[in-house]
Amino acid sequence: MDFVNGFDETYATVQFIVIAGIVIFGILIVWSIVSKVSETVSNDASPLEIRDVFVVSKRMEMRGEHTRTYYHATFEEEDGSRSEFQMTGQQYGLLAEGDRGRLTFQGTRFGGFERQIVTR
Repeated sequence: MDFVNGFDETYATVQFIVIAGIVIFGILIVWSIVSKVSETVSNDASPLEIRDVFVVSKRMEMRGEHTRTYYHATFEEEDGSRSEFQMTGQQYGLLAEGDRGRLTFQGTRFGGFERQIVTR
């Protein structure tokens, strides 16, 4: 193998890797968009539901190089079934574990939580 043929093979390999990377990156972007649109369509088609619940737990998740924070809360119904929803930081800040109230949601989309005041 001489220098020119070796260079051509290396160039072809690098070219293949770059093209494969671009194709994979493009597929991931399309998959991400399709997933988000599919979730939105599914939520829009779901009925608006209101349930009596209490707040079981809260958690924050930090993701990404620039550290984006995602807020989640888990709610439990009287029958013991649980649901977790992502919400804004402001909504998250208004919840406390143990709060009882009415949860509004549509599919996987958090609508709101109205705390019930317990009087003695």
